[in-house]
Amino acid sequence: MTALREPRDIAKLPDGTIFQSDLNCLWDRRHGGRRWVKRGGGVQAIDPDRLTGVFESVPIAYFKDPLPAKVVSYG
Repeated sequence: MTALREPRDIAKLPDGTIFQSDLNCLWDRRHGGRRWVKRGGGVQAIDPDRLTGVFESVPIAYFKDPLPAKVVSYG
């Protein structure tokens, strides 16, 4: 699996790529172990928010809180 450490690493991935945050990511209480899919200029969570249990339906811009992470499958 490819390691992702910076938002620019996510930007280089093809659309549809799924990656998973490490359990010790920068915001581990909220994003640790969470899966994401790259969509255009952002990412969308596949799993619900760990703090609120809510699914975000809109892609969000690349950010560093769920990093480091690893690619699960390429789009």
